[in-house]
Amino acid sequence: MSEGSERRFVPWTASVLVGLAAVLAYLPPVRSVGLRTDVGGHLLIAQRMDLTGEAFGSFYLFEQLTIIVRALVPFGFLSAVAPEALTRWQIWQISGVLVVLGAVAATSQLLLVRFAHATPVALSRRRRVELASAATLGLLVAAPLTFLTWGRRHLLTGYVATTHYESPTTTLLHPFALALFWYLADRWDRPRTTRREVAIAALLTVLALHAKATFVLVFGPVVAVGLVAATLRGRRVGRALLVVGFLLPAAVVLVAQALVFLSEGGIGFGPLESVRAMLEGVGLPLWMAVPMLAGSLALPIAVAVVHRRALRRSISLLAAWGMVVVGAAVFYLLSITGRTDYGDLVGGLQVAAFVLFAESVRLGLAEHEPGTLRRGEVVLVGVALAHVACGAFLWYHEVVHPAAWW
Repeated sequence: MSEGSERRFVPWTASVLVGLAAVLAYLPPVRSVGLRTDVGGHLLIAQRMDLTGEAFGSFYLFEQLTIIVRALVPFGFLSAVAPEALTRWQIWQISGVLVVLGAVAATSQLLLVRFAHATPVALSRRRRVELASAATLGLLVAAPLTFLTWGRRHLLTGYVATTHYESPTTTLLHPFALALFWYLADRWDRPRTTRREVAIAALLTVLALHAKATFVLVFGPVVAVGLVAATLRGRRVGRALLVVGFLLPAAVVLVAQALVFLSEGGIGFGPLESVRAMLEGVGLPLWMAVPMLAGSLALPIAVAVVHRRALRRSISLLAAWGMVVVGAAVFYLLSITGRTDYGDLVGGLQVAAFVLFAESVRLGLAEHEPGTLRRGEVVLVGVALAHVACGAFLWYHEVVHPAAWW
């Protein structure tokens, strides 16, 4: 199925409804917790950028998009009509929230098309779209299995979360990460690529890096190792696309970002130092890192066990697992020097986990046989519903008790 036919397979009504549902689900927690934490902090940076014209930090796509939205939306007209309706800070808040919700809507459309295409062709078109829609919305609200720490009023720190109401940069990164990952994975074994394909890959790479560098940092080593392995085995792959469209532009931008990052702090070798500091900060022992990681990746682990034969044939799912391994190595083996913000270390594992969840759901849908429900699939559905239930629990507390259950 071509890319164009993939997009046409999903009716526009389904696309609109899924996108609207995703936006409405994210709006309350983004307003309640996001504006009080990271979203608000990035909006202050956006204000400084708008006033001075200078960039702050090593990635600032969210700030740039917020400035653009603020300029395009007719806030001036609204202020002229009702001068007391909106303050200057409220205008910035609305602009930032619109950027976040736009990223959520874009992510929902990418997932919907991918999942709809993966569903069994034996099902009716309506049934395929319904399954894809449910999988998309479920994934967007899913959270780690946090049952062990509910009694401690603890739902985030130490877990590998894939839903980030508080982080505008991570939410903005998701659509670029999915688009870049799938664009390269779908063309991995195509030895001939056009200049247009290389240019698109390079553009997606740069945009992903300017949203946040974490995805490229975990994806780059996987691509490099895959290229070396293919060369040693004599397999033909899209080297021009992978090298010129991804690795080279990634290296150039990462060097520039590293210079900024290293001026603020550094990276050192410190096995378990970061995770120990995070867990001690919330009163948890270090050994809890093991069940918390397992609970964070319960569904991908279950899919890997139930569909282990299909897993070995899936280049994209193997690549997603490779990214998780790289992200875990960064988080558990390295440490931040010069400051105490560990989010930069766990960020790569988080975005890798999000892509892994998407690929695991896709494989689960593809391996489903219509008219049957095998024991393994019952387990997968149960684990998936548990992730969604924990996500709903997180959503509730982020809306009612913002940041109190972190």
